[in-house]
Amino acid sequence: MMVLCAQKAKACFCISKLFVFLTNLLLIFCFIFFIILAVFGIASGQDSVKEEWAKTTSTCTTSADEMLAQVVTANTTLQLAKIMGANTTVQQITLNEAEAQLSTFSQMCSCMVDTLSKTEPLLGPGMFGLVAVIIGFITMNGLCCTMGCCCYRPDMSLVKVDDAVSKGSSTTKETEMAEA
Repeated sequence: MMVLCAQKAKACFCISKLFVFLTNLLLIFCFIFFIILAVFGIASGQDSVKEEWAKTTSTCTTSADEMLAQVVTANTTLQLAKIMGANTTVQQITLNEAEAQLSTFSQMCSCMVDTLSKTEPLLGPGMFGLVAVIIGFITMNGLCCTMGCCCYRPDMSLVKVDDAVSKGSSTTKETEMAEA
């Protein structure tokens, strides 16, 4: 579409520049995205990253034990309140909140433990995407230069005067404009 429009009128020339600008902007965003994928893929294979990740996820086991103890304590308190015949609304709410907290924390930890191993396969797509974006960037800007949309386009009235001079029309004003 850009090739067809670039050589037509001034409006198409401006639209071609707009398309090239938007495409370059999109290519820059894609470049950043694929760099991030490649970095995740490379980093997930490093031993130092694996050690740090293990330290980070080790809190899952220690904190989960503490939360489990809170659930047991809340359950014990609820059972004692039932035995004594007291109002158990507060104890039931405490138990429900402790169980919900433990459930959410367990789900988060299971996700965190698996995340690093799931980012290892991103190296291939990241590198492939980077190569594709670089080729696209070179192709787009090469096409822009070929179409002439990235350079200054002379005023159309001067082009018509040049055409008139080359066809043999020789008025003084047209000849002077063509020489200038």
